Amino acid sequence: MAFFLSVYTPQKEINMGVTQYQPGLLNQIRNLNPVVVTIANNVTIGDVANAVNAIGASPVMPAGIAESAEMVAIASAVTINLGTWTNDQFEQMLAVNEAAIAAKRPVLIDPVAVALPTRRRLFDRLIATGTPTVIRANAGEIAALAGQSGTSKGIDAGTVTDTASIAAAVAKRFHTIVVMTGPTDYVSDGTQTIAVTGGTSLFAAHVGSGDMLSSVLAAYLAVTDDFFTAAVTGTAQFGAIGQWVADDQQLTNQQPGTFAVKLMDGFATATNNDLNSLVKVEAITK
Repeated sequence: MAFFLSVYTPQKEINMGVTQYQPGLLNQIRNLNPVVVTIANNVTIGDVANAVNAIGASPVMPAGIAESAEMVAIASAVTINLGTWTNDQFEQMLAVNEAAIAAKRPVLIDPVAVALPTRRRLFDRLIATGTPTVIRANAGEIAALAGQSGTSKGIDAGTVTDTASIAAAVAKRFHTIVVMTGPTDYVSDGTQTIAVTGGTSLFAAHVGSGDMLSSVLAAYLAVTDDFFTAAVTGTAQFGAIGQWVADDQQLTNQQPGTFAVKLMDGFATATNNDLNSLVKVEAITK
């Protein structure tokens, strides 16, 4: 695995003003092979590493706090997943986030099950060390960050109404970009909100789809300093790849294992010609 090949290190602040979808970012990832550092959910660490690698980036999962700053130094983007935290791992998360913010690397936080009080306290401590570029979570988790109760059970999405407004509210509250995933995905910077539709129900049948998306999105953040467009494009293309694979293989919801294998092939081989007709993005606010 080549850690140092064409590493792109964006130095600009978040660009909140661009809404366009840029399919060429997928080729940028494959050409630049950016390093994505992930503090991973141990349940899905293999799937995440393989997804990042298949789409064209280089996954790195640091093992301990001592090497955190060194790993961030070679990274183009960072993902921090709260899924299976331990006390030692959380200290590593704090160190990685602080180092990434100082080095001006984009950071994506995946606040798994943040509706639970302990996890919310961890999330608050984490962002106190630096504001993330993107928060990626399901509707229930985003609603919890908005202060709504009774919307999330563990990692399940729960029932949330007016999801686009909630995504925008959380983006404003934390001064970040929110990617809220569900039957319709929403990407918001608090001013503009984009709806992304499509994908496949097989994502819900495969544990770890959200974790894979979080680290794949970091690969998109790594190849442009227009982070809003990266979030929109990465979310749309991730869903489109899943739909393309499911349609091409004529898969049903009873074939999550086959889907998991074919999805990796899709990350590695899908082209914009395969995906463009499947991508559906729409600005729902101005």
